[in-house]
Amino acid sequence: MKILIRLLYVCILVFIPSLLKAQEFLGLSQYMCHKQFYNPAAMSSYSDINAVMLYRNQWVGLEGSPTIYSLSGSIPFEKTAVGVGLQRYTIGVHETNNFLLSYSFRIQLGYLDYLAFGLSAGFKFHKRNYSKVLTHEKYDDYFSTDVRSTFIPNFQFGMFYFSSKYYFGFSIPSLIFDKIKVENKKIKTDYSFETKKVRFYFEGGYEYDINEMWSIDASSLLKYESNSPLELDITVIPTYLDKISLGLSYRTKNEWMVLFNMRINKELRFGYAYHITEVVGKILNSHELLLSFTMNRKERRRPKIERPRF
Repeated sequence: MKILIRLLYVCILVFIPSLLKAQEFLGLSQYMCHKQFYNPAAMSSYSDINAVMLYRNQWVGLEGSPTIYSLSGSIPFEKTAVGVGLQRYTIGVHETNNFLLSYSFRIQLGYLDYLAFGLSAGFKFHKRNYSKVLTHEKYDDYFSTDVRSTFIPNFQFGMFYFSSKYYFGFSIPSLIFDKIKVENKKIKTDYSFETKKVRFYFEGGYEYDINEMWSIDASSLLKYESNSPLELDITVIPTYLDKISLGLSYRTKNEWMVLFNMRINKELRFGYAYHITEVVGKILNSHELLLSFTMNRKERRRPKIERPRF
């Protein structure tokens, strides 16, 4: 009976959401490895100090293609967790830098069942590197200097239910929206909260143990925004002895990702993702590198929960 229930969880997480349509969205391929990227409440599911570095090169071979540099980490306590996140995103001459401080607390619902809430607060600022633009004229005053914006507030919110083998989450990755205008070599920014622009994330994952050596991790991530098509990620990753993983992920709009993860030692893990997508009728690929660090604390005030980490 337990096996049938587990298989039912996998079917719900993987097959039912696949009936939904999705939209084009620049996102991370290895989001399931460190959910703090978009859900601050997920910090409460970690039992040890952790940090993750990520680099993504989107649409290789396309001039001015997007790149992402990200660093985030968290420290758990008995019922709470605090974290920090840094991200630099570039596309063409446009550059955006984000900084977030996060706080999360959890309540125990069962022996190893918890519900967590999280909030992130910080700022971001934009930069336009116009001096890098090649112009036909020898000197173009408009493109002679770079321009920067002032600091723009940024907030995130999330909820996360988790146990030792499965999890469900909900998050809003951005609560503030900004409008950018460049006037007289200065960036003018207006920001506000607009319900029509709010993007919602719904996620779920389950780990099924085949035997003592092999397990299968299944997860799905659904993104919803008003007046836009739904977007869905489906991921299935077999893992051997909790050391080596090689899986496949599908994102609606016919995008495919191959995911590889390897445990280097007790503290370090390395991840790589190869992403194939179609942009304006052309097949493009992306590369994503991830390095995660975990430090076990000798004096731990909370029970250690081995959750699906993919």
